[in-house]
Amino acid sequence: MQIKLGDEFLSICKEIIAEGLSENEWAERAYSDYFYEMPFCGGFEKEANAFIFGFYDENDDLYSFKLTLSQISEVVSGKIQMIDALKEE
Repeated sequence: MQIKLGDEFLSICKEIIAEGLSENEWAERAYSDYFYEMPFCGGFEKEANAFIFGFYDENDDLYSFKLTLSQISEVVSGKIQMIDALKEE
């Protein structure tokens, strides 16, 4: 499923960038529900070395996707506006 990364997600990405942390520093804070701005929730996963997010659609089905720290910057700059997500079972 393609998900449009709107204002709610942009707010999360701006918060991540504002923290000014490296991937190693995010790994020290690894917590799967660090960010929660419906319909998105997620956080940095040390094992993936990326941010893993869940997205709930209008039917409350859960989809997941991951973004690296550099991709988060691309969301803020507008370079990434859509993301492929996998439906969770």
